[in-house]
Amino acid sequence: MSSNKQSPHKRSVKQKFTPRTRGRDIPHPYPRSLRVNELLREVLANSIEKFSAYDDKLSLLTVTQVIVNTDMRRAVVFFSSLTPSASKCLQAYRVRLQAEVGKQLKLKYTPHLTFEMDPVIEAGEKVSEILHHLRQPENE
Repeated sequence: MSSNKQSPHKRSVKQKFTPRTRGRDIPHPYPRSLRVNELLREVLANSIEKFSAYDDKLSLLTVTQVIVNTDMRRAVVFFSSLTPSASKCLQAYRVRLQAEVGKQLKLKYTPHLTFEMDPVIEAGEKVSEILHHLRQPENE
């Protein structure tokens, strides 16, 4: 009673799993650090919005970008704000914001957050001011 048929439990073609694909046919289109940057930006923006109900200094604040180091242990959060004391306020809420990140994201380490004003916003304001001066007639 020998048959040439293979058992239905055996695969005829072996799939090769590499650390990069882990069984997926297509690897991610962009690196992990960029995905973590975007996730952190979303979580921090939502958390700051939640905390703004308690502190008015956070109400006019926008998280523009987050950059995580390659080891994922530190992150720089760039923000823009109309209130000058927003940076001090964010430093006061840093521990709570890190706790929110730890709760919402499944990362090996919760990154240590540092906050900086976004230099792109200031540069854009300078360019806008220069363009405004160029539009005005010289005799005024």
